[in-house]
Amino acid sequence: MECLVGFTINMMIVAANIMKWKSQKSLPTCDKILSYLAVSRVLYFVIIFIRVFISHFHSWPLQSTFVTLILFIQTIFLLFVSHWIVAILCVFYCVRIVTYNCALCVFLRSRISTLVPWLVTAALLMSFISSLPFGWYGYYFLQNVSNASIGNNTDSGPSIITVINEQSLICAAGSFLPFIIFCGANFLGSGVAAFSTLT
Repeated sequence: MECLVGFTINMMIVAANIMKWKSQKSLPTCDKILSYLAVSRVLYFVIIFIRVFISHFHSWPLQSTFVTLILFIQTIFLLFVSHWIVAILCVFYCVRIVTYNCALCVFLRSRISTLVPWLVTAALLMSFISSLPFGWYGYYFLQNVSNASIGNNTDSGPSIITVINEQSLICAAGSFLPFIIFCGANFLGSGVAAFSTLT
């Protein structure tokens, strides 16, 4: 149910921004970032729907190591893309709010509109790089499980707790840098907001 609500809300954001783009022939930078985020979330929910549909109605594709691995990699990739785009959105708002006159702030404030497509491209690249270890680990794990089920090995491979811990560590590692950027931009933005209310 939550996926359906999230899917619907994100589709409404995408549709509203497409209609705005058609009427104005351009979008403000903030709306572009929100559109990128909404599209990444819509794709994430589509992958979740596909996984649920396959697992409930046609479980035979999930018996293939390749299909399962592709679905896992796509899911983690889209999750990382969402994290990076949220970090970009937070940096955008911080740059718009912060009134520091340091060289970096002035540079970002003057060129943020032209930097956003490059930042989104970098986010896609970083998300892809961050999702590769998840894919390699998933392939290794699925091969061990299939080898243990085929052979008469007494070693059944890694335990489910070990697998969950290692996958969680890989997820945390891929989300760490966007989280730090998000926290830094929030800290700067909230510090400026708090300072402006004091003066």
